[in-house]
Amino acid sequence: MQPLFARGNRQTVEKRQAARRQALADKTPHVALRIQGILLSLDGHTTGEIACRLRVHRSTVPLWIDHWNQHGELGLWGGHRRGRPCGLAPVERQKLADIFG
Repeated sequence: MQPLFARGNRQTVEKRQAARRQALADKTPHVALRIQGILLSLDGHTTGEIACRLRVHRSTVPLWIDHWNQHGELGLWGGHRRGRPCGLAPVERQKLADIFG
């Protein structure tokens, strides 16, 4: 099995370092962590090394790298979270919001 690495060059690294600083300033640490993972991958670290260093599950890092390779920086921002679908109709959700609101 081939190791998975992020695609990029030195210019990519410099831009990502700036994006990481901005993510930390914006108080979005999860994005900063993903960017750090990409930077480590660009430096040649394996997914296992990155997971250990950043203290995330080893299956998480390849997902970050895959999203990066497919979508660029937009792939690092959180998207739709999967989960159980809502069992309420929009009208029922509005009624519930009215009760609690």
